[in-house]
Amino acid sequence: MFARCPNCQKVLSVTAEQLRMGRGIAFCRYCSIKFDALETLSETTDDVARLILPTELLPWTLQARRNHWQIGVSVSLLLLIMQLAYFNSTALLQNVHLRPSLETVCHFLDCELPTYQQTEELELQGNLTAMADRHVLTAQIVNHALFAQPYPKLILTLLDFNGQPFSYRIFQPHDYAPSLAPAGQINPGVSLAVNLEIMAMQTHIGGYTFDLRY
Repeated sequence: MFARCPNCQKVLSVTAEQLRMGRGIAFCRYCSIKFDALETLSETTDDVARLILPTELLPWTLQARRNHWQIGVSVSLLLLIMQLAYFNSTALLQNVHLRPSLETVCHFLDCELPTYQQTEELELQGNLTAMADRHVLTAQIVNHALFAQPYPKLILTLLDFNGQPFSYRIFQPHDYAPSLAPAGQINPGVSLAVNLEIMAMQTHIGGYTFDLRY
């Protein structure tokens, strides 16, 4: 005997034993759904092919389709999340709320996260004092972050009496902390003292600004 699947229109061979065991319900090996074989049951394939099939699918067929759709949506969302994580990995790794969880995961996976670098969580207070033949720069760099941060670059900009910059200098970590720079990081809540001497400028200094940068 033969029956025709209403979903994929394939003609299947079924036996009386299969129909008895399934109570008239057959399983389509082509599209993996169950259907009522008695609706299209015939002795020949030609008779089955001429039958007009019911348009409504069985309840479990509809549920299977819903499950497939839900799986497809879940996979698409997972791919979207992976893409967002890939293209925004730098921001995610520097996120103060996500960082502890990422460090925990990395501990179990035996990996290492990129260093935490947020200059807005570093406080800088400094002064530039004029001497007879030099200027002395003194500053304090405090790390207010919850994580250790590398030593940043210290940028000193000199201003004229009109407030316009006329010179600047970038101090690397090995310039202002030669003995500490190899350690590489300022621990949370730690204050780093900076003391530098600069040759006197021919142009009179009307003011100055400090900045930190990675």
